Amino acid sequence: MWCIYSGDTMKDGVIDGTDLGQANNDASNYFTGYVRSDVNGDRIVDD
Repeated sequence: MWCIYSGDTMKDGVIDGTDLGQANNDASNYFTGYVRSDVNGDRIVDD
């Protein structure tokens, strides 16, 4: 088994509400592709 620690979309070393806010905004705008807020790597931003 293995895992990848992810969720820090702001790249400041802390996972907090600002990271969630960025992911929610990008999901609302239907962002796809290689973007920071796609934390699971499927090229679709969802929250």
